[in-house]
Amino acid sequence: VSTAIMLIPYHENYQAGWVYQSAPVHKPGNIVSGATKSLLVKYFGPLYLILASAAIFIWGIKIIDDLLLGLMNNIFIVLCIVNLYNIYLPFSMQPNIKSQSGKFAKMLLQFIIMGILILLHYLALRIWWLVPVLIPVMTLVTWGMIKRIQQFPWSKFSI
Repeated sequence: VSTAIMLIPYHENYQAGWVYQSAPVHKPGNIVSGATKSLLVKYFGPLYLILASAAIFIWGIKIIDDLLLGLMNNIFIVLCIVNLYNIYLPFSMQPNIKSQSGKFAKMLLQFIIMGILILLHYLALRIWWLVPVLIPVMTLVTWGMIKRIQQFPWSKFSI
């Protein structure tokens, strides 16, 4: 999903991107939020359902709370990626002008965020009541991150 998010702006018919500027879109963050959610549903959702089903088959339904916390953590990571990289509207850039500058540091930060969330989940497993408490916390944080993305103004977008 993270690769798909970075590739969303690129399309061979990028000239049609002018429609974003001419349409009465007051919060273009809604477009980015919708594109991110569609990528999560199309690519991440089916794979997560298959893996979660296999995990439930192997370990039973006692791990549902871990699966829910893992789902919220994964969605949070994807939303962090959207916030870390330069923001472009979907299908608005020519494919051959991908800029690679500054991506190493951003990818490193992405891996650090993932590592911290994995470590926190692992440590939360040691306290029986902590995982169920963290599920609503991460759900609220994820919801807040989606709302933040939806509020992106035109000035936030790289053109």
